[in-house]
Amino acid sequence: MVIRHLARVFLADGPPAATARFLADLADAAQKPDYMPMQITEVAPTGLVPRAGLANADRSVTILWRGESIDLECAIATQPLVDFCKLALSVLPSVMRKYGRKGVRLALVREELPELASPSPSGTAQRLLAASLLAGGQEPFEWDVRVARTEDRAFGQHRESTNSIMSVHRGVVVRVNSTEPEDRIRYSTDVNTLPAQKEPRFSDADAADFFEKSADWHSSLEGAILQHIRP
Repeated sequence: MVIRHLARVFLADGPPAATARFLADLADAAQKPDYMPMQITEVAPTGLVPRAGLANADRSVTILWRGESIDLECAIATQPLVDFCKLALSVLPSVMRKYGRKGVRLALVREELPELASPSPSGTAQRLLAASLLAGGQEPFEWDVRVARTEDRAFGQHRESTNSIMSVHRGVVVRVNSTEPEDRIRYSTDVNTLPAQKEPRFSDADAADFFEKSADWHSSLEGAILQHIRP
C-alpha cells in the first residue's frame, strides 16, 4: 500500500509571488484547471514564508512551488508507481516550460507499506540487521536500515551519477483515515541527482525522461528490498 509518491524539480530561483494570477497560471501550466488553490507556511532563513500551490478535491494530490523546488505529491493508497510517474512527467515539465525554468536537481521518492501475507517484523530484523545488534535475546521494537549508493544513469541529454537510496523501517504507523496504531514495516526508495551539481541544466524534456525512467529504477530497488523483508 502506497504511503506517498513525491516528484521534485529543484530550481535555482524561488517561486513567483503567490498571487491569484500566479495560481491561475500554475493551474494552466499543470493542466489541472479543476484543482483548488492551497497555501502552506515554509521555514526559510528569513523566517516563516507563505507558499502557494494547488490540490485536488480531497488533497490526495498536491502541486506546491516551494522555496527551492516544484513538488508533485500523491497520497493515493492504490496508485501504481507507473501511473504516478506518468502524472509527474506530464505536470512538472509543463510547469518548467511555462515559466522558462531549468532544473538544478531531479528526484523521485516512494514510500510504501508492504502487503505481506504474514507480516513478520521480528523475522525481518533477523535478516536485515547485524547479528551483534540483536545480541541479548531482545527483539528491537523499532529500527531503521538505510543504504545509499551512486549509480550512473542516462536520461534526456544527460548521463551522470545519481543517488539510489533504500530504507526499511519498523515502528508504529497510523494509516490515513484511521486512528489505530499498527506495528508495521514500511520501506522507501529514492532516486535523485547529486546535490553537488549546482548549475541549472535539466530542461523540461530531461525532466520528463527522468520521471518516465524512474518507474523502472524504483521497481529494481523495490525488488532488492522485498527479497529481504518477505518471510
